[in-house]
Amino acid sequence: MKMIRSITKTDVGFLVFVLAIVAIGINSFIKRKQLKENSRYTIGTTTKMTYNRWSTYIDYKYSTKGKVFVSTHLIKNDNIKTGQFYYVIFQSDKPQNSRLLTNKLNENKN
Repeated sequence: MKMIRSITKTDVGFLVFVLAIVAIGINSFIKRKQLKENSRYTIGTTTKMTYNRWSTYIDYKYSTKGKVFVSTHLIKNDNIKTGQFYYVIFQSDKPQNSRLLTNKLNENKN
């Protein structure tokens, strides 16, 4: 005869954790798809770097239609510095949805 194990709080916690990771992945995929479908480009300026134990983030700002937006991007490239200009892709109908294109450095720096 098989014994059926009852569900514990640890099992529920693990399931919630896995579902949260899946939800974040799906949300990220949808945002990237929307960004590609309704995209526009502008030039943004990197403003601040934030470091933690595992990763580096850079804040950047860009403007469109008279509004300034500030966003954060996870970076893997050590050559990115604050005060530099990079291309930014943003969603035309939701300009707050953007990504810093770190491989496309604008050479017209001030």
